[in-house]
Amino acid sequence: MQKFSVSLVCMFFIMLAQPLYAQGRDDELILGIAPFMSPEALFKRMTPLQEYLSEKLDRKVVIELNRSVEQLIERTDADRFDLVYTGPSFALRAFGSGLYSPAVIPDELSYSIFLVNRDSPVNSLNDLKGKLVSTPPAKGAVARIGPVFFEEQGFSSTEIPKFKPYASHNAAFLAMRNGDTDAAMIASFAYRDGNGVGSDVRVIAKTESYPGISLILSNRLSAALREEIIVSMVELGNSDTGRKVLDKINFKPFRRISIQEFNHARRYLTNEPQPIAE
Repeated sequence: MQKFSVSLVCMFFIMLAQPLYAQGRDDELILGIAPFMSPEALFKRMTPLQEYLSEKLDRKVVIELNRSVEQLIERTDADRFDLVYTGPSFALRAFGSGLYSPAVIPDELSYSIFLVNRDSPVNSLNDLKGKLVSTPPAKGAVARIGPVFFEEQGFSSTEIPKFKPYASHNAAFLAMRNGDTDAAMIASFAYRDGNGVGSDVRVIAKTESYPGISLILSNRLSAALREEIIVSMVELGNSDTGRKVLDKINFKPFRRISIQEFNHARRYLTNEPQPIAE
């Protein structure tokens, strides 16, 4: 019954999104969230943050889920959201439009890791030549990072493995676990969230660090309100109440982030992904 009710609530927010946006109510803020987990899991995970921000900002914060990366991009490009919890490649796209500015990220930078089953014959990157690697969606950061990473390791275009995108980090991980792919390439935060913890898997390589999932803010918001949101997010790590919220949403304390940190990793995050394996 609980799963059913949560599903209905998720659908409810998605269905309400267009009317709420069209009304443009000043007493509400729309929090868009990238589809890095299933809708049920995302709604449950992010509700404590929505409740915290609603109280701190003294205005209603409404969660709006996105059923796909394409929908997230379309809505972000339309400046639909007031706040967006999104991946780094989508954040750079939003900054380039002039519609959004960086706000905060979990304290540590992210990186991508390559995972294989413990009994896999793959022991190093060299063993992945001509193999199949599962990734999250092709337009996201991880899939974009893959080709550049292998090129920087000295792989020729014919040696770089094929990448097969899945709907989420979880799905990419499960594809590897089920033997559908030879390895999985997922973000470090997804691995810490439970993929591989205590499982029969091995990490064979990792990329350099880069800004991971972050909160960005619409430039439509006043400078004062943007600063209030940033301070509220940073303060999560400074109180028992805030730390309880962080525990529930499973993120480290947040800190401010600048556009310079994103630009440092631009070679990773703006690369076009490799041709998708059939």
